[in-house]
Amino acid sequence: MLTTNEIDVIGNLLNTTWGKASTTNEQFPLATAKQYSLSANLQGGTAFDDPEYTDKCNLIVKYMTVVTFCSDQEAAIERRKFKREAVEMCASAIKQLKVDFKDVAGRALKIKQEHDNDGFEVFYTGSDPVSHYTSGYHGSFKRAYYRYTVTYDVA
Repeated sequence: MLTTNEIDVIGNLLNTTWGKASTTNEQFPLATAKQYSLSANLQGGTAFDDPEYTDKCNLIVKYMTVVTFCSDQEAAIERRKFKREAVEMCASAIKQLKVDFKDVAGRALKIKQEHDNDGFEVFYTGSDPVSHYTSGYHGSFKRAYYRYTVTYDVA
């Protein structure tokens, strides 16, 4: 069970709002910036320094990227690739959170995955020319958000 101070520590480590960077301090050459969004938040209760209080605390990690595909069949095939990438990114974020938490709080953070889900949200379907150079070719394509959400039990 997390104490109020430990929840503050996790909140500060996950904070990417005003005054905190949402990306690392790497130098991104032109067109090599990260092409995804990764966010996390806590839901649930704290121990309030009372060992009898047992409200569950969950960590929700959300991954999102924009994808392009030509057909639903292609999307189904590519979905495995997108999910594999999302799982790797979320696992990396959790690993870093555990390391940072131990440095700040002085104890190990116990995290157990409960469930996950993923899916597409199509926001554009078009048959525009693919580029200026291929203006004679009109291919049908879809743009969509690929979202992956994973929930962890945190103690």
